[in-house]
Amino acid sequence: MSLAALQSAVRGAPSAGRRGYPLGLARSAAAADAVRTQPSHPPRTGSTAARWSRARATDASRRSSARSARDAGARRWPARRGSSCTDASTAVARPPRTGRPGARRRPERRPTPTTGGGGRPARAWTSGPGCYHSGGLEMLTALGLTGALLAAAGPAAPAPSPAEALARRVEARTRHVTDLTAGFVQTYRSGALGREVVEKGQLSIKPPGRMRWDYREPEKKTFVSDGKTSYFYVPADKQVIRRETSDARDLPSMLLSGQSDILATFEAALESGPNGLQRLRLTPRKPDPEMEHLYVDVDEGDRIRAILVVDAQGNRSQFAFDEIRENVGLQDRLFRFEIPRGVEVIAG
Repeated sequence: MSLAALQSAVRGAPSAGRRGYPLGLARSAAAADAVRTQPSHPPRTGSTAARWSRARATDASRRSSARSARDAGARRWPARRGSSCTDASTAVARPPRTGRPGARRRPERRPTPTTGGGGRPARAWTSGPGCYHSGGLEMLTALGLTGALLAAAGPAAPAPSPAEALARRVEARTRHVTDLTAGFVQTYRSGALGREVVEKGQLSIKPPGRMRWDYREPEKKTFVSDGKTSYFYVPADKQVIRRETSDARDLPSMLLSGQSDILATFEAALESGPNGLQRLRLTPRKPDPEMEHLYVDVDEGDRIRAILVVDAQGNRSQFAFDEIRENVGLQDRLFRFEIPRGVEVIAG
């Protein structure tokens, strides 16, 4: 058959069936040209045509969504199958499908990225079941919230100095003491005269505010406070000095009973004390005419062993403690004072 006859046969051949392909010429080049010049599907009528239109529209919408997601950089595929969740920067875009021209693509079954408002991609998928990384908007939001929380928290508080840490430990220990007895040695040295006086006795303390100082050497005298009123009695003078506790000031007892906030009142520094003790050098935060420095000697168990008060004139009063006993169950009557008969009472 000649080429002219073949072309004439192709143009005159009838259509067959519902497929729309020419009879007997599907394998020839001429038949291929004929197929490309004809519609892939004949027109439908009625409900069949409507269903076909909806199916084509749905398929076109899916392909459009997939292309939009790929263009936005949200569709990412893992560099290798079976790996764990990877960073989006290590994922690679899936290469385009290949096939014969004009072939209809099947709907893709890959996971579709979640979209936020307006159809923009919100998450980028990576490998592994249920693995994903947040998209740009969510990541920026999370970073913004984290920054706001950090800003609200403010800078971290500085670590306490060794002196401050020791002061806090001393306070914590003394606040758990319900009562205390100890022997004491009080040494007073005059800055102007250089004269030194040493006294000894027994101390009893029961918070809050109750204390008793019994001086036994070289002269007997007693200082007692019940938390409301204090009395200072010197038998040799036949006098009692009485005053309200709010007017009294007994710093050693306050420190020993944990009733003083050291760091709120003083600036603390650490020094070497005698006999291997640690020494806190405390300076009043507000000027005090009766005190320039206060020194507190502390042992390894954070127990106060000595207190030294130095005033602006150079006078020094030191209290050293020994035989310390804590939580012994002192009775309240020990801190009541009965004024002896025949003594003079002076308001202090």
